[in-house]
Amino acid sequence: DRPGKDTDRALAAGGIGIAVTGPEGTAYLDRVRVHDPRELVARFFPDCEIAVMEGFRDAALPSVVIAGPGGEATYLDEAQGDLLAVVAAPDAAAAQAATERDVACFAPDAAGDLIRHLEQALGLDAA
Repeated sequence: DRPGKDTDRALAAGGIGIAVTGPEGTAYLDRVRVHDPRELVARFFPDCEIAVMEGFRDAALPSVVIAGPGGEATYLDEAQGDLLAVVAAPDAAAAQAATERDVACFAPDAAGDLIRHLEQALGLDAA
């Protein structure tokens, strides 16, 4: 959220939460900081087998490192849970580090391959 926008003003005025919807989807904003990602999944995605979440690096859950344009190898060292895969450009340092550590690495445009890998790694039946 950005300061001065309607949603920011509503929350600042005491709103508990704000739901925003548009042609691209729906988002929910609130000021409650969720510290346990399992709590967040139970609340918003109770029927999902896989939830991709950002901001829970210290949760020690199975993880996928998504390396940005720099693709730094240090991202792999920061993963606290089982590192299931890395998403990085083939020429990025993170891709090389993944190969050296025998961790599956996927190009940014290979989402289908990544999903199949995660289903297999987590022992889930493909839908």
